[in-house]
Amino acid sequence: MSCSVGTIQEHIDDDMVVTAYCGRFPDCMHREELDLDALKESLGSDFMIVGNDAFTRALRCAQCGHKGGSLIVSPRFRTDYHKRMVRNGVS
Repeated sequence: MSCSVGTIQEHIDDDMVVTAYCGRFPDCMHREELDLDALKESLGSDFMIVGNDAFTRALRCAQCGHKGGSLIVSPRFRTDYHKRMVRNGVS
């Protein structure tokens, strides 16, 4: 299983979460999970986002508008409770 560097498709296949963090830390603490399916649609399944400086420089914070950020890749944590909530339309 890939833990950090990989293509968008590899992150999807490994059920990983890619979270973008605002580059204006500590002034802005905003973070947001990237929609890997939408990125796959627009950039292609073989596109590498982690370790791609051009990609992280292009990130724009939805809260403060700062351009640039960082990415963290982590395994998706799913408890039985969370799975039930997702099935019921609550995430």
